[in-house]
Amino acid sequence: MNNQLKYLDRLRAVAVIGVLVVHTSQFAFANLSDSGSTGLAIGTLLSAGRFGVEVFFLLSGFLLSYLYEAAGKPKSNKQFFLARFFRIWPLWIIFSGIWSLVYLLANNEVSEVFEPDWVLTGFILSSVFLLWLSPEHYDSFIGGAWSIQIEVFSYVIFAAMRNFSVTRILVLATFVNLLGLALVFVGDMEGFGILDALRRLSFQTGFNFFVLGWLLARVYSHHDFLSKSPEAMKSPVVGSFTFVFASHPVALSAWILSFLLSPAIYGNTIEAIGFVALALVFAQLSGRSSLISRLLERTGKLSYFMFFMHFVLLYALDLAIPLESRPSSLALVLAFDAVAIPTIFVACYIPAIFSLKFFEAPLMSFARKLGSGEKREGDRLN
Repeated sequence: MNNQLKYLDRLRAVAVIGVLVVHTSQFAFANLSDSGSTGLAIGTLLSAGRFGVEVFFLLSGFLLSYLYEAAGKPKSNKQFFLARFFRIWPLWIIFSGIWSLVYLLANNEVSEVFEPDWVLTGFILSSVFLLWLSPEHYDSFIGGAWSIQIEVFSYVIFAAMRNFSVTRILVLATFVNLLGLALVFVGDMEGFGILDALRRLSFQTGFNFFVLGWLLARVYSHHDFLSKSPEAMKSPVVGSFTFVFASHPVALSAWILSFLLSPAIYGNTIEAIGFVALALVFAQLSGRSSLISRLLERTGKLSYFMFFMHFVLLYALDLAIPLESRPSSLALVLAFDAVAIPTIFVACYIPAIFSLKFFEAPLMSFARKLGSGEKREGDRLN
């Protein structure tokens, strides 16, 4: 099982590196007015890293289903929510506090003026994952807020529907997509608060990938993909897919159709699927190099802290290097990017080691003790 779990760590590393690359590249390319076809091609390639969020959602759905729906390993919703709370909330609230201080102490000559009541409102809403209730805070209070909030929403859905039939899960996912599509015709969704949040649930997040991971975990649980021994596998992969999906052709077709068509209004679903597929392949191939695999496996374990931290560092960089001072030629932009990306990676990686060892891991251990007192190997992964 250890080798399979290491693969998932490498996959998580690919996801966080993709997110770090796209945000750093957006900073580097911000002052480049005319890059020509070469710059456009490179910028498009680098921007694909945003789909690392979809990889996170795929992993989340897969691991939650594998850990909490596995036959013979019953775990209560109490255990589930304790594990999720102590994995997600502590770092989230710490970085909410960091951003609150940033907004209050920022040099107003080079940044916006943030009123104390705006900061306080944001911190309160952030503490309960409800930033989406305020259009002014939804995407601007804490880096990565929209994705973490939808992640929490997905947890609630999973807890309510775990062990439900595949048909019910597919119907729910199709409904979410169609709801988002319908909301487009209500009007301009920007600034509508809860309506905007629902639209993003359909079009700008990996909720569909969360569902995909959820259902794939059922396939691999039947196949026993994470078995230590190939001889222990219950059935061929094709047979397992057939077992899970064959009796749901209508619901499956409706979900796939809504998945492919609805999100295309706000983003290219095919491009997202392509990035996720490449991430899966790269995570597998990286296992052939002991050096690369060790680095990625460690990065995967540190990814949650690194995800938050890189937003803070980029904000500091934004204050230090204003837009007009950034490189304006393609060659200089690429040179800057080549230095900035590994620098930010290292600057996130080092404190993440201490966070995992002295903060995140002890909290997860505490959550297990509160829930059942049992330690399971997979709990450390998600």
